[in-house]
Amino acid sequence: MSGISTGIGLFSGINSGDIITKLLSIEAQPRTLAQNRLEQQTSVKASLLGVSAKLLSLQGSAGAFRNSNVLNARTVQVSDPFAINVTATATAALGSTQFRAIRQSQSQRFVSNGFADVDTTPVGAGTITIKQGGFVDADTSLDALNGGTGVPLGKIRITNRAGTQTVVDLTGVKTITDVTRAINGTANVGVVANTNGDRVVLTDSTGQTTANISVAEIDGGTTGAALGLTTGTFAGSSLTGSDVVYVSGSTQLARLNDGHGIHAATGDDIQITLKDATTISVDVSGKTTLQEIVTAINSDSENSGNLVASIDPSGNGLRLTDSSGGGGTLTVSALSGSHAAQDLGILGSEQGGGVLVGRRILAGLNSVLLRNLNGGSGVTTPGSVQLTDRSGATATVDFSTAG
Repeated sequence: MSGISTGIGLFSGINSGDIITKLLSIEAQPRTLAQNRLEQQTSVKASLLGVSAKLLSLQGSAGAFRNSNVLNARTVQVSDPFAINVTATATAALGSTQFRAIRQSQSQRFVSNGFADVDTTPVGAGTITIKQGGFVDADTSLDALNGGTGVPLGKIRITNRAGTQTVVDLTGVKTITDVTRAINGTANVGVVANTNGDRVVLTDSTGQTTANISVAEIDGGTTGAALGLTTGTFAGSSLTGSDVVYVSGSTQLARLNDGHGIHAATGDDIQITLKDATTISVDVSGKTTLQEIVTAINSDSENSGNLVASIDPSGNGLRLTDSSGGGGTLTVSALSGSHAAQDLGILGSEQGGGVLVGRRILAGLNSVLLRNLNGGSGVTTPGSVQLTDRSGATATVDFSTAG
């Protein structure tokens, strides 16, 4: 017997096949709903599993916050890692900092004199001291100026004798040579910057006489004043700045004597004999500033107040004033082989009236002290020299007061 067949009745015209299909569809609706529900629940389960995985990950990450180092961690992003390498500690301040490279590092080599035999010939007993420098055109660092207070960096406005005003950017300078190069390298500035002794000098190059050379600050800065240029003296075609090389109580001892500092010994270093024959012994070990030296002398237990140490008004060194009233001579000598008195410029005797004015202990701008020449032997007694030019004319130059 054949299976059930559906179709449109020949006599009735009824589409029995369509009716049966729809009846079967109605019967299958509970199954379809159950399948849809199963798919929905499967999707919810998958979503919950995803949330669970993320929560587990969050739980693991949140556990690290029990450590204070994580909370205080700092990261650094550098725009040019080839120029500078930066690391941050937990106390680093948040924010951005801009650095400007002034000089690139260069290789440097120091070579000693040769020795006859590297194996059998001893160098000899004593101490070998290796120092930097050795050049008479030293480049003065700006932070050594103005008694050690340095020069705040900024911009200045220079007016030349033609009346033209030019802004010079000194925000990236470090030394006096950097300053003069920045001024001389600024387009149309109309002046030439140089140094003379303890001062910066601006000389007009326009040849005009409409105005005087002057220097003004930009945006309330103090760069020009710190370089002595806003209080300088104008004469002819030049502006000579005020003195910017002098010592103060805050001057670091390490900066004295062309950066050689002072050399103390073990125990007392300096003996000061007053006019009444009283002796004062001073230990300068552990001292770092010139004020600490002054205080050590004035507060010494052997000093009854008759000796007063101070910064000389010239700003070039120390001054000792003896009011003991004796008939002798105020004298300073070295103890224990110490070089401290010599390095402080006070070794020797008073110039008169119970006053000993110490020698200069800071060189002028881009210069060195005469006593540090010739390997430290110095020029002990500067005198006069006679110069003869190619025409046979002569001139005598007196160096007796040169430091």
